[in-house]
Amino acid sequence: MARMSPLEPRDANREVRSLYDLLRKDLMIEPNNFFKTMAHHPELLRPLIEFSRVMLEGGVLDRRLKEWVILQIGRMNNCDYVYLAHKHALSRAIMNDVIDDRRLPLDTSSFSEAEKIAIRYAGQITENAVDEETFADARRIFNDEELVELTVLAGYYNFICRTCNALDIDMDALQFLQPHLTDAGRAS
Repeated sequence: MARMSPLEPRDANREVRSLYDLLRKDLMIEPNNFFKTMAHHPELLRPLIEFSRVMLEGGVLDRRLKEWVILQIGRMNNCDYVYLAHKHALSRAIMNDVIDDRRLPLDTSSFSEAEKIAIRYAGQITENAVDEETFADARRIFNDEELVELTVLAGYYNFICRTCNALDIDMDALQFLQPHLTDAGRAS
């Protein structure tokens, strides 16, 4: 049970409702319990929406790689909220479908070298112990812009996991507002 009730749109003031509209516009999702809980502090909600947009929709890293990294961080933080929401997003990105199992095995044998290194690097960021070998491998694969984005992505999702866990935010369904586009650009 959540330690704090999410602020539902019907109960929100005009400022918060406008932030919910921004969330729909920028991330193309309905406000979920994470954002509705953060809405109790609108001054924090606005930059969270913008930062989430940059981390997920912008940047230079591939969305699939980002989702695998986020999944690993959710797993390592025992954060079902992040893990399950991003399992849904990853399954959409990979297969245009939702993976039904509760926990994906993290078998990286079929992953690219970049994906393996990104997941290892993000895992070590989560443990607050990036070793020299892992950093050198990441430096070899990723340029400066990509490495900064990967590092900030890992830090940001550790923050989100810890916030969700501390407030015990209830899981809810991630509702996308647009059809997912496949690599060929066709709506699924």
